[in-house]
Amino acid sequence: MAPRTLLLVLLLATWSNGVLGWVSRTGRKALTPRRQGRTPRSRVVVASWGQDVAWGAAKITENAPAGTDLRTIKFDSQDLLSGYDTPGMFCQLKPEEDAKPGFFAFACAPGDSNGGTELLVKRTDSNGWLVDAKPGDELMMSGAMGKGFKVQEALSNDDSIKNVLLVCAGTGVAPLRAVIESGVLGLGEGGRTCSLYFGARNSEGMPYQDKFSEWEAAGVRVVPVLSKPEDSWAGATGYVQKALAADGVSDPESTVALLCGMKEMAEEVTAHLTSEGVPAERILLNF
Repeated sequence: MAPRTLLLVLLLATWSNGVLGWVSRTGRKALTPRRQGRTPRSRVVVASWGQDVAWGAAKITENAPAGTDLRTIKFDSQDLLSGYDTPGMFCQLKPEEDAKPGFFAFACAPGDSNGGTELLVKRTDSNGWLVDAKPGDELMMSGAMGKGFKVQEALSNDDSIKNVLLVCAGTGVAPLRAVIESGVLGLGEGGRTCSLYFGARNSEGMPYQDKFSEWEAAGVRVVPVLSKPEDSWAGATGYVQKALAADGVSDPESTVALLCGMKEMAEEVTAHLTSEGVPAERILLNF
């Protein structure tokens, strides 16, 4: 019989410009968002993986710094988020109808958006149309896509799970923030605990530090890990996967883990956890 351990590794493709946020270069044509008052036409297309994509207008309501080369961008997305019911889902964005879209995981929890959307985006050479957009600008946004992190389903099916591990790097923290703030982890129920291992290059490049105390109060032990720390840094250093391996998994048979980050990080964390006895078939993807 397979061990009762349930490892849920929720892997998003995190490229250099954000979680599920790669944007194709567009040659010499400068792409800019539409200014207020010019609403993009709604349109439905079929994506290459067969999922219908319904496009609509989304107006930027806030664009604020979240760290070095990081932006918190909020949208009034009207009815586009009606299908966002599971943390880890994502949307597509593009500046105009004929442009290639970027993919971005939601940083806000389902039901907590008040009709809007919040994203965490890293600046790159090709996404100035997004990170430099102003409040009032309109972009084209898809509805919520992907299956998301089936955390609630996993936890409700096995009451032996007492320990939750969250492991992420960079903008990979965005969908894990949605998980934490959605309340689906059921922390405190039957003694269930949670640790977040969050890797970044330095403290200036680590978003959401202002939320750490809130997450700690909710039962999440936050372990920030810096790969290139400042001299004054007194916390964990190196790569986040090494910090997790150093701490070990105290009770793997009652652990569920959520993972979001770069490919190399995901592979190393997966290798470590499976070496602890976690069966490969319990490693799940969210796409």
